[in-house]
Amino acid sequence: MKYYYLGTSLYYAPGALTGGIIEHECSLQRGMGYFLELVLYMAPFMKTALELRLKGVTNDRDDPSVTSFSIS
Repeated sequence: MKYYYLGTSLYYAPGALTGGIIEHECSLQRGMGYFLELVLYMAPFMKTALELRLKGVTNDRDDPSVTSFSIS
């Protein structure tokens, strides 16, 4: 199976989502909410619990704030 980097799109080949501890340094041009949105859709289908550590901008004008994703 081949993977191609196309710039602004994401190509995903179905397979096992393992979970675990993941650290990611987000681009400073987008808020963390941009990256967190996609992860929230995939997290329930992972084999083990996901511990995600994001580094970067917590909010900006275009993306949702990280606090908008908090669960009480």
